[in-house]
Amino acid sequence: MRRITLLFAALALASLASVGALLALPMAPARGDVTLPPGFTKSLVVGGLTNPMDMEFAPDGRLFVAEQGASCAC
Repeated sequence: MRRITLLFAALALASLASVGALLALPMAPARGDVTLPPGFTKSLVVGGLTNPMDMEFAPDGRLFVAEQGASCAC
């Protein structure tokens, strides 16, 4: 029974340490100029997004963008 208690305590401590490490990481969005490799060009695909959060390409080449609404109380 003591081994189970110690194992549980060790797992709980490891979980808390992992969450603490993740919370310590900087979470600011990436901003600024990007240096592109030779042969690549920068072009605007869509405008008017206020808070884009994620994007994903469909197999047929379409681009889906998830945008967080301004009224979110997150």
